[in-house]
Amino acid sequence: MSLLRFIEKEYGGKKPWLQHLAFNIKAHIGLYAQFKKPMIGKSRLVFVCSGNICRSAMAHAWYETICSSNVDSIGLNTLDGKPANARFSSMALRVGVDLSLHRAKKIESLIPSVDDLFVCMEIWQCIAIRTKFPAAQITLLGLWLNRPRYYIHDPYSACEEYAERCAYLVKEAVSNISIEVGRKSPSI
Repeated sequence: MSLLRFIEKEYGGKKPWLQHLAFNIKAHIGLYAQFKKPMIGKSRLVFVCSGNICRSAMAHAWYETICSSNVDSIGLNTLDGKPANARFSSMALRVGVDLSLHRAKKIESLIPSVDDLFVCMEIWQCIAIRTKFPAAQITLLGLWLNRPRYYIHDPYSACEEYAERCAYLVKEAVSNISIEVGRKSPSI
């Protein structure tokens, strides 16, 4: 496999790969310390992406499947009621996540709580949430991966291989969050 093909499959293309590198460099010099991986208590998780029809939709659905509580998702540039993206829905189904009932929710429809933990896919989304909710607790979903990333590219218009890779990344990170939540839950 050529390097270019690997980059397309793993990161969604040359531009997302360069963004990934830039975000990692900035993170290593401390620019994103405010979006670190927090301890999770009884917070409601609010997964955030641009359209709430791919990444955050899948994160929401998977978290609800494995933890069944205290979760929501929103899009920063979307309309309420849009179904999940059909192509990404098929990718999600391949990895065991059903998005057929998902409907997008725009940020303006969210009733925020002081206990919310906003889980974003990209740095610009963290900044947008911080602007709208200055006291919000915010993190990046990619920090919960076994090999952390500061950027999970939107699969909406990426190649099939990256869309599938993205589905696996989202599922892995959300599964790791659920383990952390389980550690914080009281024993029964």
